[in-house]
Amino acid sequence: MKRSLIAALTAAVLVSMAVPAQAADVNTAPRLGSKTTTTITSVENASCRAQIADIAARAGTAPDLSVCDATVTLTETTFPVSPTQARTIAAQEGMSTSATKAFVVAAAAGAVQGATWSHSYNALWVNEVHKGTTYWDGSRAWISTYRGLTGSHTCHQEGSWAVGGSVKVNSCTMPGAGSAADAVENFDLSVLYQGFPIALTVGLHYKITATGASSSWQVGG
Repeated sequence: MKRSLIAALTAAVLVSMAVPAQAADVNTAPRLGSKTTTTITSVENASCRAQIADIAARAGTAPDLSVCDATVTLTETTFPVSPTQARTIAAQEGMSTSATKAFVVAAAAGAVQGATWSHSYNALWVNEVHKGTTYWDGSRAWISTYRGLTGSHTCHQEGSWAVGGSVKVNSCTMPGAGSAADAVENFDLSVLYQGFPIALTVGLHYKITATGASSSWQVGG
């Protein structure tokens, strides 16, 4: 199948689904002191390029490596946990007086924060989205419940689609409290190119450290 035909099929499916290609901003209710940023990064798909080149060699045609071009989009909204919220959480968790004081002081200093985020992988055949909420307090970062705060991580979310193939989610992690919380979605993508199957495995990582330094990257593709 030529690139023009693939692109036409992609456009037709997207119009019929009325789904945007890029991840939506997850910050539906901005909090006081919140900040939203969006980053779009181009990525190389070594496995895709190798498979396209192999198919072209067998078919005796020139490889169209541009079909492997992809981008990763990250939208994140950070927000503080207030000292009042920290006191309430401490009471609910039955923290000791000293632990409560330390937690409230950390919140007052801006060390206890959270981030809601949306992270997507977009290529000609696929847009795969995972979303979540991650917390940190200066000594720990987490998604699973810690100190009365529970984050989230969900995969294959609204905005995900695949054209001429299918997506299978292999894992969607829920990191516990540690020096960093790395939310990972690992998925398989199976598609056809010129009648030949292409199989890709992609890992999407969104990590926040205990001090709130975030990073994201893609593995495979």
